[in-house]
Amino acid sequence: MDEKTDDQVIGLPGGRIAEVTARDSDDQDKSKTVRRLRVADTLRRLEMRKTITPTQRRAGDEFRADFQTAALHGIRPRAMERIDMEWKSDNRLSRADHCKRRVLADLEALGGIGSIGSTVMWEVIGREISLREWCDICGLARAVATGILIASLDVIVRNRKIA
Repeated sequence: MDEKTDDQVIGLPGGRIAEVTARDSDDQDKSKTVRRLRVADTLRRLEMRKTITPTQRRAGDEFRADFQTAALHGIRPRAMERIDMEWKSDNRLSRADHCKRRVLADLEALGGIGSIGSTVMWEVIGREISLREWCDICGLARAVATGILIASLDVIVRNRKIA
C-alpha cells in the first residue's frame, strides 16, 4: 500500500472530529482511492486545538498504552490497591505488571486513587470514555473537566520525566 496521499479533518455531530485518510487501493486498479474515517481521540483533538502541548499528548499516550498493556479496562481504580504483581524467577516484573506499577505511580502522583485527577486519567485516557461523558458522570462543566485533564497531564509529564 502506498503512503497517505490526502489527510483531512472533518467535524462530526456532537462536536467530535474525525480524520479522513485517503490511500491508493491495494487491488489491481491503482486508479481507485480508498477513504477511511477515524474518529480522533480526546488527546489528538486537544492538541489540534492547541489546548495541550505535544509533551502532554505524549504523556497521555504513554499512560493509555500502559493502561492497555496492564489490561486495566475491566477493573475499578480502587481495585488497583489489591492487585498482586507477578515476579519472574529472576526478580523482574512482567511487562504487564511493570505497566501496572507505572499507572499506579501516576495515580499516586495525582493525589491518590480517589482523587479527581486520577479519575479523569483512568476514565478519559485509560478507559477512553469521552470527556463529555465524564463531565456528565461527575456533574462538572466541560471547561472545568478540561482544566482538570490538562493539569493531570502536567503531573504525568513531571512524574514520568518526559522532556
